Amino acid sequence: MKTQIKLLIVLVMSITCSGVQAQNLVVDDFNDGMLSTVNVQSGEGAINYQNGRNILGNKRRLQAKVRSNELDHGIQYSVMNDHLGISAGYGARGTLFLSYGKDKSGNAALNSNLSEYQSLNIQLSGPNTSNGLYVALFTGTSRSVYKQTVKEKEGSQKVSIPLEAFKKVGENFSWEDVDSIRIQFDARNTTGCNMAIDKIWFE
Repeated sequence: MKTQIKLLIVLVMSITCSGVQAQNLVVDDFNDGMLSTVNVQSGEGAINYQNGRNILGNKRRLQAKVRSNELDHGIQYSVMNDHLGISAGYGARGTLFLSYGKDKSGNAALNSNLSEYQSLNIQLSGPNTSNGLYVALFTGTSRSVYKQTVKEKEGSQKVSIPLEAFKKVGENFSWEDVDSIRIQFDARNTTGCNMAIDKIWFE
């Protein structure tokens, strides 16, 4: 009888564990790697690296590129108070590139298995202006991409992107072996781009 009970317990535990989904994977909660305000007025700004235990791959890469800046507002960004802040004034058109993993500077590949997750999520503090969002995940030179417009909102909002919404470019992309992640926040010259990102994660 005891043997049967033990077998039943093992069977129940096996069934329960098999149904448990993967825990959330935090890409960045911006608690680590503080960065004072960087101001880019034209062209490609300097590359900024920050290290931290709460950063996927333990290192983030930030760089802004300004394409036009008719009113000299430029693009500013910083990592302070547990969030990434981005500000581009009216007349400034450009992009902030936020990257994790392998890049041209020789950072180590993430080698992350994301096949167990359902979505990529970005938590924004409010208010924020309308801006373009582009995400690319790489396996070698092959990638999977997604783009949308994040609408203006007075309060905070969670942008949730189903992984099935990504479009594969190249034959070798694999959700089981993602080497790097690049997220782009685009400022339009008629609206600018003002926002704060609190957290990025897979769930």
